[in-house]
Amino acid sequence: TALAVLRQRDIALAALIVNETPESGVALDETAASIARFAGDLPVLALPRLTGPDQPHPAIERLTDLLDRF
Repeated sequence: TALAVLRQRDIALAALIVNETPESGVALDETAASIARFAGDLPVLALPRLTGPDQPHPAIERLTDLLDRF
């Protein structure tokens, strides 16, 4: 996988982000959970599409925390 190649090359990752695809046949959370099984201790964040510009994004706070500690 791409994740394995990055690890082999000692490329540090703070997290892996899975973005939502419109009209996907698989739910975002299912996709993120499937990828997380291969990610080991690397956090996998699901990044849903927002319905409007004023809606707060649920993943940004967690991503900010992870980057601060990276």
